[in-house]
Amino acid sequence: MSTRPHTTVCVCALLALCACGGPAKEAADHLSLEPPVAVEIADIYSDGGTLAVTFKDAAGKKLSFCKDGRMGMIQRGKPRELYLGVEHPERGAGEIVPPGSDIDRALFALLQAWLDGKYSRRRQERIAEAGFSEGSEPETYKAVNALRMRDVLKRRIEQAEKDATAAPAA
Repeated sequence: MSTRPHTTVCVCALLALCACGGPAKEAADHLSLEPPVAVEIADIYSDGGTLAVTFKDAAGKKLSFCKDGRMGMIQRGKPRELYLGVEHPERGAGEIVPPGSDIDRALFALLQAWLDGKYSRRRQERIAEAGFSEGSEPETYKAVNALRMRDVLKRRIEQAEKDATAAPAA
């Protein structure tokens, strides 16, 4: 049994992460991170659904962010806040990230670059569809939560663009 196909995939993923050019490089620069940037943690809390991601850059610097999903904290008609600098809204003073901001876009670009470096787009779709269950591999759990956060960021960016287009000219 040859390990060559697996090795080729791993080498391609490593090259994609190391290259970290274009939007991912710009995103890393915007967030003061040194490429390559990897997802160290992607987790969901049992508080109602707070979703958290922690990036780790080439220098070992970490940057966490989370989408508040705490039960009872969500006001009707308002988006769930995204916090930069914390893994959970109750764990320190995180900065609230405005929807559609440059920070949203940078976080999205880094998350997508990491996902693309690890999984083909088709594999990403399969992972997202399958989700995870009790006993899932840790990497699958991390991938599912990273994909969920990517989708949260994408919706925030799209909604902000839609709102800006619909807003009357001043």
